[in-house]
Amino acid sequence: MRGLHFHQLQTDYWTVIVGKIEVALVDLRAGSPTHRVATCVTLEADKPSGLYIPPGVLHGYRIVDEATMMYLVDNEYTGKDEYAVKWNDPALKLPAHWYAGEEPTLSGRDAVAPMLVDVKIPEFRSV
Repeated sequence: MRGLHFHQLQTDYWTVIVGKIEVALVDLRAGSPTHRVATCVTLEADKPSGLYIPPGVLHGYRIVDEATMMYLVDNEYTGKDEYAVKWNDPALKLPAHWYAGEEPTLSGRDAVAPMLVDVKIPEFRSV
């Protein structure tokens, strides 16, 4: 699993070219018409599509079927604008199936991510 995180300055665009992933999304942009809306979407190679993830939208994914994704960004990645949130924080109100099942394998960085209440959410460009 790639744990939940958001960027202050970077937009992502994802597409899956092999396999299938499930993506969790939560809009953290104050003033956005979808502020605090949480959802999960599936991206799979057999149903080509892309996912646009603007700054301020919390996102992460779990691999459903061995996958390769292509991922484009609009700014060079530095990590300085990336903020993490614990993948299973119930305050996110993601669909119940996101929290179910086995504990995922996480990177060291994602394993120590804080709960949302402990993250200082920066301001984002207006939507």
